Amino acid sequence: MRGCRPLDQREQVQALAVLKGSRIALRNRCLFLLGLNTGFRISELLSLRLGDVLHNGHVLDRVRVERRAMKGKRESRDVVLNIEARQSLAVWLPELLAWRGGAPDLYLF
Repeated sequence: MRGCRPLDQREQVQALAVLKGSRIALRNRCLFLLGLNTGFRISELLSLRLGDVLHNGHVLDRVRVERRAMKGKRESRDVVLNIEARQSLAVWLPELLAWRGGAPDLYLF
């Protein structure tokens, strides 16, 4: 894409500094960190459901985006979640569960 570039470290820190406080800010912070750490497109991130990242009360080590959510309908893609991504999920998930309940088909974002 023309004019598109990755965020540098300073820009990442600035964006994360803004994303603190409210429930919506926690959601957006988790969405931002998962995007940075997994490389998923926004449409792929928005397709994730609670059952894709949480099993028996524990955040999974890997997340899979199903083929139907992939651009061009390629194969499904598995990505290992690093510690920062798992920590952001660990902060967001209790808020989501308190707000919306724990149905596995509940959208993560």
